[in-house]
Amino acid sequence: MDELQATLRASALVRKAREAFRTGGFEEGVQRMEMALDTDPASLEAVELAREIERRAGEDYLRHREARLLDLLEQAWPTKQRPIALLKCASFYNAPSVMSWIRDQVQNETGPPATLDDEGDYPYVSVIVPFLEMDEDLDETLESVFAQTHPGWELILVSDRDKEVSHSLVEVDGKKAVRQDVKTVKLEGHRSVGMLGNMGATRASAPWIVFLYPGTRLAPMYIERTLQAAFEHPDAAWIAPLEVCEGYLHQICGFERYDTATLLQHDQFVASSLIRRHVFRHVGGFVETQAHGWESWEFWVHASAMGYQPRPLRDVLLFRTVTQDAQTSTDADLRDRYLQARTAIIKNNPDLYLPLDEEAEKLLALSGEIPLELIDTVSLERVQRRPNPLKNEPVAFQRADLPKHITGRTEHRSDPDNRE
Repeated sequence: MDELQATLRASALVRKAREAFRTGGFEEGVQRMEMALDTDPASLEAVELAREIERRAGEDYLRHREARLLDLLEQAWPTKQRPIALLKCASFYNAPSVMSWIRDQVQNETGPPATLDDEGDYPYVSVIVPFLEMDEDLDETLESVFAQTHPGWELILVSDRDKEVSHSLVEVDGKKAVRQDVKTVKLEGHRSVGMLGNMGATRASAPWIVFLYPGTRLAPMYIERTLQAAFEHPDAAWIAPLEVCEGYLHQICGFERYDTATLLQHDQFVASSLIRRHVFRHVGGFVETQAHGWESWEFWVHASAMGYQPRPLRDVLLFRTVTQDAQTSTDADLRDRYLQARTAIIKNNPDLYLPLDEEAEKLLALSGEIPLELIDTVSLERVQRRPNPLKNEPVAFQRADLPKHITGRTEHRSDPDNRE
């Protein structure tokens, strides 16, 4: 069954499940929902229904559901069925014991290193950490970088704080020592996160970059796994893994199947995806005026509009702590900030969205995302037909992104950011 057939089959099963719920058949409805997820674990219709059931069901159902998911994970984890099991877990909104089990497995996981040549001290990945506040979450974030199983990274800390950034000092044999693979950048005055991220990208020397924010942690094998995917898919502009969120909520993020129209409606990717540095610069980086924490979503929109394509990686490689304060600094405040972010994206991209008149603003305010009615369908069709710039010369792009000791060249490595 191909992807389209699976989506259509899942959609039909969801309709039957909803009909069963309307006629009082709760067990039949749950069974149909699970069949839909078995058919297409990434079906948004099935996920939406699963989360509706979760909100309505009692504690017995929730405990039974988590027990079944844990059994599924234990059986699938060491096999090729792991991605399917993770997608099924992602369909539920709040599953504490499941997320805890996944975190423990990923944190303790080791394996053969990616098939990359590790000779020399060339950094493959620049980890950029933009932050506006000094808090305890930052320490855990940085520790996750130092714990990487792949050594080919550099760390760039960017802050607008008046105080000196001291996190380049790490413990070595009980003494403070400056790490040579850590760069610090301090900007004067208040800056947006997008501006800090852009500044960090200009200091990056590796061919791939990842933006890591306080409260988010890399799994130990993040760099190994994402780099391996990047090498295997030279036409991918960014590698998007899964992220486990814990704290106030316990769920998997970044599981949706990529679709341009859906991306124009809401964010589909985790912020700490691995990005090709020359693509980031070609797209223009982050919109620095996007002050609502959605600069990564707007970047994905711009990159997709230029024809660049992602490579979803169905592997949990990120962890994020979601505190109750961060999630509920009042629900009204969060809804207002998200509405402002969506409004800004529409206004910043008049070639992709229709103008916001009074009726459109009301429609936007009532929706949890950018409604499909506000997308310019002519522009959408043009974007969907646009060829991927990396598909034209995938080998050339891949070689230009590699250190010379891997490509076998003896001349100075050309900077992919300076290609004509």
